[in-house]
Amino acid sequence: MVKEVGSQFVLIRRTAFDFPLALFLASALLGLWTAYDQDAAWAKFWPIVIGVAIFYLVAWMPERVGRLEPLRVVFALLPAIVGVYFFLTNDWREPYNATRWLYQLLPQIAEALPVLSGYRLHANTLSGLMAVFIPLQIAAFFNAGARLRLPQATAGLIAIGASLAMLILGRSQGAVWALALTTVGWLLHTSYMHVNRRWAWPMTLITLAVPLVIGAALFGERLLGWRVDRADVWQNSFALASDYLFTGLGLDNFAMPYSTYVLLVHVEHTYHAHNLYLDLWLNQGLPGLVAFVAMLLLAFTRHNVALQWRTAALASVTVLALHGIVDDAFYGYYGGKFVMLMFMPFGLLARPDAQFAGSFHTAAQAGRLRTTILVFASVAVVVALAVWAALPATRAAFYRNRGALAQTKAELSAYRLHRESNLQDGMRLRPDVNLQPAMDDYLAALAENPWDAGANRRLAQIELTFRQYDQAHDRLLKAYAAAAYHRATRQLLGESYAIRGEIAEAVRLWRTLDVSQDQLTIRTWWYALFTQQEERARWIERAIAALEQ
Repeated sequence: MVKEVGSQFVLIRRTAFDFPLALFLASALLGLWTAYDQDAAWAKFWPIVIGVAIFYLVAWMPERVGRLEPLRVVFALLPAIVGVYFFLTNDWREPYNATRWLYQLLPQIAEALPVLSGYRLHANTLSGLMAVFIPLQIAAFFNAGARLRLPQATAGLIAIGASLAMLILGRSQGAVWALALTTVGWLLHTSYMHVNRRWAWPMTLITLAVPLVIGAALFGERLLGWRVDRADVWQNSFALASDYLFTGLGLDNFAMPYSTYVLLVHVEHTYHAHNLYLDLWLNQGLPGLVAFVAMLLLAFTRHNVALQWRTAALASVTVLALHGIVDDAFYGYYGGKFVMLMFMPFGLLARPDAQFAGSFHTAAQAGRLRTTILVFASVAVVVALAVWAALPATRAAFYRNRGALAQTKAELSAYRLHRESNLQDGMRLRPDVNLQPAMDDYLAALAENPWDAGANRRLAQIELTFRQYDQAHDRLLKAYAAAAYHRATRQLLGESYAIRGEIAEAVRLWRTLDVSQDQLTIRTWWYALFTQQEERARWIERAIAALEQ
């Protein structure tokens, strides 16, 4: 796209989001490199690339093409397209489907709907998409700068009503609350703008924050009680991410590492962290998380966005940021193929960068000022990172991260259910599975920080497999002292106590865990059937019996 400025022609390519997007793509490449399951990683990588391309398409799309306004058409129809796709591919009779209630309520209608093959859109993803794109759909139909006609208004009300119905159909309370809070915030901000423009945003945030904080203090425990499983997933996902602190564990590679190194089960159990920020960290490491947070900060601090889309795009990004705290509609379910749509609201907020307001001289001055600020900020960041990297705990985290990646690739790239011993421990005993590089990295981490929780726990897990019980017990005691919140540490330390005959200590630790997935029975199988250590298996059985009393 070319614009004439004075006697010069400038090729317009830059947006305010270019650097965070470049970092996001680089982190996606990092996610490819770290993934033990390359097929799954590639399947998630391409939607990310397409999403970045869609960002630039939205950012540089002309406002008009002849008499057509392409952006308004896209955002008016997008929720309907997503809804139709969901209706055509959803299996209404699936027992664990969130939309099964419709089948139970109206079986004749649900039976009549076709179920086409193809990528399945999860009901929570449907709700999340609708919540994010309803503000943009409203702007597309009821743009303040456009002349509103009765047919257009009628069509808009019908379309928005259908989108709200699909939002409710998905039954995602998080998506509904995110949209509701954003709507209330927008109404408050509009009201405060008439009172004091400078203090409109602070007053809006205070008005929203005070009742939310009071409500969380009074009813937070009860609210978490409704979805205690979700709180457990968040805590466990954070614990898993701490082992892969810098790099994450790879694109769409969450399920088996979560089962193997946190839940200690031998099958896939949970497929994502139900939190957008944790999923970004686990998929693309700290660079991916930093890139996304930088995009959010840019979105909320830009002031030169055209009024036509600014309010709707900010509302859309706000819904995305809020809903991402309690669920992950774009990145989580069924491999997160709809991540490509996540970049569209940011593309709208980048559109003004395609226009040079004022003279070329003014733009050049602004560019020099931004460059100066960027240079000073970069120097400060580099100095802070250098100091942080020099800390022993940071070096230990680096070795732990590298060892965790090596262990994951060695064990899980070859692991298949219903082969070998059906347990991950069996993989560790195979001669073709080389765990020495991972163990060397864990030992290097402990040389830097002897109390590193992740290195102690993971090394102890390997040592339990190789019958180095006393050494494993000492490491688990250190891991528990450093990070008692990690469920795998508590289960493994309880197991170590049990096989030493210290039943009371084992029961004390296991009482703090959800072991409903037969985790303890699995360990009994390991000692009795696969290692022929009947005495240790009996000690675990006694501990299980004491736990059940």
